[in-house]
Amino acid sequence: MAVNVSQLGCSYPDLAYDVTELAVMVKRVRASSLVEFELAASNGCVFGRWLKLYVYVELGAQGEYRESEREEQSTRRKLFRNCTVYYAETEEQIDNEDYAYDSEEDILIVYW
Repeated sequence: MAVNVSQLGCSYPDLAYDVTELAVMVKRVRASSLVEFELAASNGCVFGRWLKLYVYVELGAQGEYRESEREEQSTRRKLFRNCTVYYAETEEQIDNEDYAYDSEEDILIVYW
């Protein structure tokens, strides 16, 4: 649902936000290796882990990642938009493209 910012009492009526985008959960995937992390780029792919599942991610466009002061500074991160994530319980299932399910993610962070 698109909302004009002027409806929210903002003084910038030319701006419009989609309020459904404000509640997007950001998925964080740990790359399977440093090499995987470094090769992760726009419209590429990456293998990794999300929670206890193995994942294969078709990456969308890479965006700028801005670190917060609360985050661990030694962890490296990259932000991607419009990604497809494929999930499996084992690494062998990922290798064989035998995925349990997949999801479309608006925002995804790959870290190492």
